[in-house]
Amino acid sequence: MRFLEFFAVNIRNPHTRRAYARAADEFLAWCASVGVPSIDAVQLVHVATWIEAGTREPVAPSVKQRLATTRQLFDWLVIGQVVLVNFITFATHAGSSTIPIAASGIPRFSSIRLQ
Repeated sequence: MRFLEFFAVNIRNPHTRRAYARAADEFLAWCASVGVPSIDAVQLVHVATWIEAGTREPVAPSVKQRLATTRQLFDWLVIGQVVLVNFITFATHAGSSTIPIAASGIPRFSSIRLQ
């Protein structure tokens, strides 16, 4: 539910909401394609690989928008205690020397894709 609240509560403009939903769906589809079983299973290596794959595309503004979208989404999920760490923040801010270790006990989602 917290995932859907991000789009319904935080984003008032319908065009922005659609763009953010599309960016989140692309990230989650990529995660599913590489075998990430749930949204709380996303680790720094997944984010770094996704960012690297995204920067190979010629359209830089869309890469920046996808990064901003997923960073904000994971911030929202951290605040709601759905995930413990926003690895996207760590992967996109150079100079971060410490990475918190995720703890167990977080509920698993049956699917990380939006249906």
